[in-house]
Amino acid sequence: MKAIAVLLFSFCLLLSPATFSEDAYYEHKDWFWSTADTFNFAVTANSNEELFGQFCYLDDRQCYYLLDLDLDCDSGEIYPAMISAKSGTRKTNLVCSEFSKESAFIP
Repeated sequence: MKAIAVLLFSFCLLLSPATFSEDAYYEHKDWFWSTADTFNFAVTANSNEELFGQFCYLDDRQCYYLLDLDLDCDSGEIYPAMISAKSGTRKTNLVCSEFSKESAFIP
């Protein structure tokens, strides 16, 4: 689990030049969260080390969800997606964004 924590923390560092130490995160089951000088975040990963999380930026008081599926995409492009659960399925769109040369999706 420590390896996933380091992976999540490293990914979060890519998102912002915020200052916080690796030991400053909290953990509960599969979730990790922390605060920094410019944003707060909560992130989880699956067994393929694909990430899902919420990042809330303090300056503009906006929160964003981020989905890192380790897929190549073109920044700014919109990709259709399907979300499936026991209760049914829904169509949605994901916007490809680039964070420090890493591609991720914003639902």
